[in-house]
Amino acid sequence: ATAVRLLVPGTGLGGGTAIDEIELYSGFPTPSGLTLIETGPPFASVPANLANAPGATAFAKDVLGGGGFGAHQIAHLNDSTYGNSNSWIGDTEGTFAGVDLNGMFMIDRIAFGRSNDPTNDPCPGGCTDRTTGIYTVQYTTAANPDASTPLDQWITLGVLQYDGVFPDATPFLRHLYEFAPVKATGVRLLVSDGGLAGGIAIDEIEVFAVQVPEPASAMLLMFGVAGLVARRRQRQ
Repeated sequence: ATAVRLLVPGTGLGGGTAIDEIELYSGFPTPSGLTLIETGPPFASVPANLANAPGATAFAKDVLGGGGFGAHQIAHLNDSTYGNSNSWIGDTEGTFAGVDLNGMFMIDRIAFGRSNDPTNDPCPGGCTDRTTGIYTVQYTTAANPDASTPLDQWITLGVLQYDGVFPDATPFLRHLYEFAPVKATGVRLLVSDGGLAGGIAIDEIEVFAVQVPEPASAMLLMFGVAGLVARRRQRQ
């Protein structure tokens, strides 16, 4: 923000609103709107999800070295492969990466990590660098979202500060977050740092649709409700 203002309910001598001081404070945003439900463990297979479904397309503001590093490409964001060798790193400060889901979906979970498959990494046990910083998780309902979709068409789901303590001591692993269901055509992650020296790396973005109960479960629920209503009528 560059400024703030307060709209007040009344003015004038009879009952005007009085304010004695406006105070503003800087600092890192606190995590909100996202609940961590799973961390790792390291595994090689990326689960089927909306981001790696046919027609889904990865995009980014930029990519390290203009794409000159084979291990770090925009297409790696949803190529169904974990690990540093198949990851993305942005090229500038305040860069971002996301996925066009190829349609409108009701979503409630997102996962991402830095190097979730140690067997595919040049680092023993998985690369642990390029993780600390601020991650802002956003979604949009714009048609065919990409790197040029205007800022005002993105809605923030939550802000995460990875510092080696939050969310845990293994920030490089895949972390799965849930949130209140929203309709979305795409998602993106804004990250605080890019560039060769310390740019944040992401090996895969995963987005999951709201789970619909199996038909058998739905029928059991219906019979259960019907039985409850019948019992109440009997008591009456």
